[in-house]
Amino acid sequence: MRVNPVLRNESKLTVRTPRFTIMLFIYIAILSVGTLLFYNSYSNEIYASGLNMQG
Repeated sequence: MRVNPVLRNESKLTVRTPRFTIMLFIYIAILSVGTLLFYNSYSNEIYASGLNMQG
């Protein structure tokens, strides 16, 4: 079975530098924290307005 050359190059650990890995981790962490804060504020607004009292 032939492996896609692009996929083979991407799967090598030497393609990704440590700086790129750290930046990717920070980017994902910021998105995750932002999503959690948005979800918490959104769910608190629903509960405060009395629309969804079954928690």
